[in-house]
Amino acid sequence: MNLSRKIPVLITGIAVIAVIISGAININTAQINEHKAIESKLQAVQKSRVHALELYLNSIEEDLDLLATNEYIQNALLDFNVGWKKIAEDTNPTDYLLDKYLGKPDLNKADDSLYSKIHERYHPWFRHFQVTREYYDVFLFDLDGNLVYSATKEADYATNLKTGKWKNTDLGMAFTAAAKAKEGKQIFFDFKPYEPSNDAPASFISQPILQNGSKIGVIVFQMPIDRINKIMMDDTGLGRTGETYIIGQDKLVRNHSRFAAENEEIILKKKLEGATIDKALDQQGNKEKLSSGIEIITRNGKEILSAYGQFKFKDTNWAIIAEMDEAEVQEPINKMVISAVTVIAIIIVLIIIIGITIGRSISRPISNITSTVKELASGNLSADVPHTNRTDELGEMAGAIQVLKENSQQAENLRAEQEQQKAQAEQDRKKMLADLAQSFDSQVGSAINELATASQQLQSAALQIEQTSISTQESSTSVASAAEETSVNVSTVSSATEEMAASAQEIATQVTDVAAKAN
Repeated sequence: MNLSRKIPVLITGIAVIAVIISGAININTAQINEHKAIESKLQAVQKSRVHALELYLNSIEEDLDLLATNEYIQNALLDFNVGWKKIAEDTNPTDYLLDKYLGKPDLNKADDSLYSKIHERYHPWFRHFQVTREYYDVFLFDLDGNLVYSATKEADYATNLKTGKWKNTDLGMAFTAAAKAKEGKQIFFDFKPYEPSNDAPASFISQPILQNGSKIGVIVFQMPIDRINKIMMDDTGLGRTGETYIIGQDKLVRNHSRFAAENEEIILKKKLEGATIDKALDQQGNKEKLSSGIEIITRNGKEILSAYGQFKFKDTNWAIIAEMDEAEVQEPINKMVISAVTVIAIIIVLIIIIGITIGRSISRPISNITSTVKELASGNLSADVPHTNRTDELGEMAGAIQVLKENSQQAENLRAEQEQQKAQAEQDRKKMLADLAQSFDSQVGSAINELATASQQLQSAALQIEQTSISTQESSTSVASAAEETSVNVSTVSSATEEMAASAQEIATQVTDVAAKAN
């Protein structure tokens, strides 16, 4: 990969990788924080339900104690006992009172009997208290277990809860426990179906009534489910799928569901299982340090975020559960992730555009400078050097290449001048040699021609001398015998003639050689 591509790729690649890594870390952190925020919110809802339930149950405790220690209530109980006994003198109080008052909670006076007069005096106050405080019923018992007064007058009214039909119900046990309890002691019985109330879920809380330190009877509240339902069915902070429950030791819910149909009954019928419920119902919990927490559990194949806490009221242990579908919990997280990924994608696109732009702003000048260097390297010194006006390192590089170009141009000009001078010197040398050759030819050539001519003449003379010498020798030889006396002279002349002939021959040879060399 060339530099023009490598730089943009490196710039954008590193930036994109950094953004992706940073985005992934931030998204993961945001997911964790968002989930923790929802968990905290759900736990806050669970704790708010616990707090609301505590306040309500504390108010019931206060109401019960207030009535149990109130002189008006003490007198009412004593008066109802008197009226009960008065009826018992003539007939069975249970049959009599059920006949007169059963199913008539708003009836104050049934007849002119003493009991009816007492009932007319106290019932409006009790009825007002029961309706205002939203109790299902308020009961007064004498120490024999006779239910001498009931605000709502159901089937348990006027019966004996010690020996009668309903003695084994929670109301009967509430009376029995309170009749044996110390002053101020309150006994609570958890919700169970209660037959006299058409098997509606009912719970009871009781306290002995004392006057002047002596126990005179028992007061019992049949606790309302509607108030508890209002507390637990509040959907604030629970979204579309959230819900809160009171779960008993039997794993059955103690409150209505906001998702249940209007006529659907789930109290004491719907059973919930799960690790959070088991932990909240742990019997080792105590009021000083109740177990609580939040976990993701699976129920019926669905993941659920479940916040749990242990709740103790009297001797009863409940689990207060706030739950929400994990799918709903993930919805804002998924939206946040989608938004974050979208933003990251936009940032990546911008980074790519910016990276390519910056990369090209760096690589393009480098490519241009590289092309120019190649042109200069190939000998094209006329190529323009770009980006010399830049103030960065590329401008410095371009400036240095411009200097090299100018130096190369100067060197090329000098070389050209040297070549021109060399060519001129060569031309001058050739001219000089030509002139010398011409001068030599004109000066020496004529001399050589003259020498050649003289040599030829000398050769001719030598030949003549040679021929003369040969003739002389022959003449000398022929007259040798005649001129014996002149032999010595003739011999001398003959020798001289031979030497002269040899010299002439040598001269002829040399002249021939000189002539050849001259040619």
